[in-house]
Amino acid sequence: MKQHILDKNRRDRARVKTRELLRSSNPYDFFRLIWAVRGLQTGSEAVHENQFRNVPPEAINADVTSRYYAHPWLLETLANEYLVSNADRRLDRGATDPSKLSWDYLAELVNSLKNLEEAETAIFGALDDVLREIVRIKYRQFHWQSGLVVFSSLYRSHYLLNAPEIHANFEKEMGVSLDLFVRCSFGLWALSMSRPSNYLTASLERIGVTLDDKRKVISKIGYDWQSATNEASRIRDEDGEVAYKPSLLRERPVLLLPGPPTQVFVPMVELLFNRFTGNLFYDCVVGSDECQNIYAERFEAYCLKLLCASLDDSDWSGEIHYGTKNRPQLTPDILGIKDGDAALIVECKAKRVPFRFKADIRAQEKLGEFISELAYGQYQIWKFAHDVRTGKFKKPELFNSVSNGAGLVVTFEDWSTTLRDFRETINDMANQKAIDKGVELIDADRIPTCFVCVETLERLTSCADTDSLVESIKRYSKDFEGWDLQHVWRRLNPDNKTDRPYAFIDDLQEVLPWFDNL
Repeated sequence: MKQHILDKNRRDRARVKTRELLRSSNPYDFFRLIWAVRGLQTGSEAVHENQFRNVPPEAINADVTSRYYAHPWLLETLANEYLVSNADRRLDRGATDPSKLSWDYLAELVNSLKNLEEAETAIFGALDDVLREIVRIKYRQFHWQSGLVVFSSLYRSHYLLNAPEIHANFEKEMGVSLDLFVRCSFGLWALSMSRPSNYLTASLERIGVTLDDKRKVISKIGYDWQSATNEASRIRDEDGEVAYKPSLLRERPVLLLPGPPTQVFVPMVELLFNRFTGNLFYDCVVGSDECQNIYAERFEAYCLKLLCASLDDSDWSGEIHYGTKNRPQLTPDILGIKDGDAALIVECKAKRVPFRFKADIRAQEKLGEFISELAYGQYQIWKFAHDVRTGKFKKPELFNSVSNGAGLVVTFEDWSTTLRDFRETINDMANQKAIDKGVELIDADRIPTCFVCVETLERLTSCADTDSLVESIKRYSKDFEGWDLQHVWRRLNPDNKTDRPYAFIDDLQEVLPWFDNL
């Protein structure tokens, strides 16, 4: 009890100090600072000395291992807490305070926030469960660690959404067309790559966006000052760790600050990019069973298209009908066939998980349905291996064996770290599913199976061939459980310098017809 009181007192002191620091800067300077830090450390030539003062040379282009690296997930938390801390602030542009655009102020902010997070971890964190704590940390950081992969994110996201039903559902929910939403958001992102703020009246006519269109889209992805502070205070007004509270900037990465003229701030350009790529799922698909089914089908089609285009040393097939007239069966979603064997058996799972389920220990029991989906994917692969072994799959013109093959469950979400905690549960659930279905599995049917997110699969297909990919899955299951599969492949192939370009880098106009006009 005494330690708990001491921990709470430490937390309260750290919280007061952090909020005092955040209140000491006006929003124009503060969001300019956040933008400048990200630009400085991601190689942007647009960050000049008059935007950011007293920068140590070591901080320029610093990588994540450097003590001068300002972790973007900390900057995101600071941006959200700035809005909460200044909810009662009357906006007064005033004069720029050079001390609030300095490395010293940034360092003081980051260090204060770290102290607050450490104090809160002592109260709320899973200190008795290290693996579960790692899961939360990974999901706070994964979005940033995966980096801004422009072409693959653009193509994949809009390939998956490229269906009339999905476009119609988006327009019904959002009040603007998906095409206009993306064109305008892309234009705002492009403008924000070179400067911390732009005038609301800055033209996007080049990509066919009028000022009225721009205002309409910004109303969906941005807030004015009062709305932003009110909403940030509302969604973060719960006890718990500041690091894992909802982020306003994930849904509304654009802030409008009064001028004249009105200024459009995008403090963290990566979050705006994600808003019109990966996060469009929640606007386009959630709430419509029809759209979710279409999205899942297109996810399978995308994975098949990617493997066909990148790993041409194998023959690839979508799902195949087999069985009898009375008991029809389907193979898993994708089969990779090489030298007369099924080398790779792939199941695709497009279910998306709300961020809070990943980050909040108290919510992780709600992950059951998502873990169940992964287990079902593994069962489908094992069941198909059983059917091939027992002769229920009779397609000798394709292949006769899977004994040297491996299984791969491709997910939209990254589950690699979470599976360290749930791998045994998934195995048990897959085995139980077989028992429930009357499928008598033997060890030979339980072929090595790995879970990989689609972004990792894209990176793997830029360097691996089918044989080395299958071998990595086998070694993953045997020696590297819980690793990211790409890291396993690198470990096994240290001298392989293959780096093929993204398979669809020249095909963006297929899903974004206006892109070629830029």
